[in-house]
Amino acid sequence: MEEAKYGATKSGDPNTKFGKCFVFRTEPNPLHRDLDRPEIFQVYLDDRAIEGGMYFSGGMVLEPPKSSPTEKPHYHDHMEYIILLSTDPNDQNNLGGEFFIYIEDEKHTYDQACVIAVPPKTWHCPFGWNRVDRPILFYSCSNGPRLYQHVSRDPKYAHIPDPDEPSLILEPEPEMEYYKQA
Repeated sequence: MEEAKYGATKSGDPNTKFGKCFVFRTEPNPLHRDLDRPEIFQVYLDDRAIEGGMYFSGGMVLEPPKSSPTEKPHYHDHMEYIILLSTDPNDQNNLGGEFFIYIEDEKHTYDQACVIAVPPKTWHCPFGWNRVDRPILFYSCSNGPRLYQHVSRDPKYAHIPDPDEPSLILEPEPEMEYYKQA
């Protein structure tokens, strides 16, 4: 079975040495569901789009999703950076909204622009929005070639859908069952 091609749908001039280094359009991010989310993921790249590349996605959050939270608890084998940036040129620290994220059992709620550095093999999410007052830039990147997710199977998160691309979902390692019910 042929692997799905995610990433560049329009690149630079293929007749030049570095034309492939320019990406103008990409496929939607399979880890972030577009069905119930108003975010417009403008960029999604991994090693399938650019040989030797790393995972990077980004876009603009225009309003809170219809359902929140939007991500099941999961962890990655690589560091993940989640970047939230303001679009207010006069106050770039004021995010223009408020988000929450769980990192293991700690809930963090902020309304400031920030970078969240999630260490490898650290449970994180659910992630969600309490409010979005103006567009917010949202990016996620990792030093891994793809952002495989070890997804929690705890029944209390069954109402949150899995990512759209099953090949990126990995079962949690037994010693990592942080969210496993007793």
